[in-house]
Amino acid sequence: MALFSRFSRFALIALFSIVFLPGTGMCAGEKVALLPWKVNAAGDMEYVRAAMPEMLATRLGAGPIEIIRPSTAAEGKGADLTDASALDAGKALKADYALFGSLTIFGNAVSMDARLVNVNTGASTPFASKGTGIESIIGLVDKLSTDVNSFLNPKVVIQEAPVASGVTAPVVAPSPVVIAPAPDVGLIVKADKSKEQPVLWKGRDMDDMFVAMTAADLDKDGAKELFLISGRSLVIAKYNAAGMEVIKEIKDKRSQNIAVTSIDSDRDGSVEVYVSRVSGGKPMSAMVEYKNGVYVMTAKDLGWMLRAVSLDGKEPVLIGQKLRAADGFYGGLKKLRKDKDGLKEDGAFEVELPRGVNIYGFETFSFTGSGTPDLVTLDDRQYLTFYGDKKDGKGWAKGYKSAEYYGGTLNRISLNENGADARPILVESRFLQADMDRDGKKELIIKKNTPGGLGRSADVPSSFKTSVVISLSWDEKGTATSENWRTKQVEGYVSDFFIDDLDGDGNEELTMLVVTGTEKLFGTVKSYILSYRISL
Repeated sequence: MALFSRFSRFALIALFSIVFLPGTGMCAGEKVALLPWKVNAAGDMEYVRAAMPEMLATRLGAGPIEIIRPSTAAEGKGADLTDASALDAGKALKADYALFGSLTIFGNAVSMDARLVNVNTGASTPFASKGTGIESIIGLVDKLSTDVNSFLNPKVVIQEAPVASGVTAPVVAPSPVVIAPAPDVGLIVKADKSKEQPVLWKGRDMDDMFVAMTAADLDKDGAKELFLISGRSLVIAKYNAAGMEVIKEIKDKRSQNIAVTSIDSDRDGSVEVYVSRVSGGKPMSAMVEYKNGVYVMTAKDLGWMLRAVSLDGKEPVLIGQKLRAADGFYGGLKKLRKDKDGLKEDGAFEVELPRGVNIYGFETFSFTGSGTPDLVTLDDRQYLTFYGDKKDGKGWAKGYKSAEYYGGTLNRISLNENGADARPILVESRFLQADMDRDGKKELIIKKNTPGGLGRSADVPSSFKTSVVISLSWDEKGTATSENWRTKQVEGYVSDFFIDDLDGDGNEELTMLVVTGTEKLFGTVKSYILSYRISL
């Protein structure tokens, strides 16, 4: 499969997803300078080279040993180091040891060569290991950290964390030690901090602009599959020890994919995935299920635009809205459920949307604690608007409107396929409610894409250059917002994101679908996945 080579193996630079190793037997105050690493590989591996010293710092710096950080150690030094230049750098930094090395990636073979230079004696100790696949880098870093710790203090007993596929595990001493969790330095940057945080894993580039994604365990193996859509393609992939494996790609030249969602709508214990599609200005959506060992579209040409929602913490339901070429989205929201090989209406959805708001442009939850759901929407200029119940209980009362813009999308429905002047319908990706800090109050998690080109002056932005995901809280009256945290800025356009335990390790991750190249006049638009450990 053509897409397999682009997407099957993620660079699992999981800086803080596994345990670090204690160094309790190390002499207090011993300093190790981590010098720049060299990466020999085809293609752009800058993110790997930049991550190497930081990964080592995380694993080696758990005990009394003092790590001289890469940003300090790298000053004035290139990547082509020798024992002599490492010795000079170590002396300049007043370190006891200097650690440097190289990583070579040739095809599927990975080898790591490192040298630990004793600054006081000039002696150099080599370390070498080999792995298979780029995902084995994590295991190689773990092994190197273990070997260096053991060399510096042979009396330290170290229990090694599980190593990645293709890496030979080091010999473990017979007496175990307590393994501590990794430091709480994930992606999230709280409002009063500005530290840059590293990624959990980053996927390979995929050709095409992917516009939405969802995660669901259709085959009931305990691990969630990833369902991604571009305009004409649905890609089904799975996360495992070898990275991301593309299982299936379903193409359809008749329809344009707009949104994807997952839910067990009929409560039979099996989740379905729904792809909202448009053809000729009409909904032509599809249902995907896992049947007889394969993923298959069990229903097509469903006449609804679809989305799974949870109303104020209740059991999620599948809702639908109609669409037509004459005037776009119309009619109220209906609850739907799977019925045989199609969908059956199950009554009106409890929330009636304000005029001009469609199925993809709202989120509901009780900010004010009134017991009735309040509404947050994004208008056509990407400003957040808060709605509460009118005093007479009929309809919505418009309240707070944000001073900042949020959202931003290149996912659009063109209802006139003959190229008329009709403005396209902008389809925003999700913004969602969550109690991330477990304080009993819901926050709004939303992306913010910064337009390129003419910027906010353009009526409809045609490109985006940078993005962040932000957590906001409302006051109890719904009259003001405050920012709780935001992610590190991403170069590119975040087309979608979700918060879930995708890799099945018991911890939630923020997983983002990132698109690059939308600003370029020439070249191919690319998409990739970024996933971060959430730690607040």
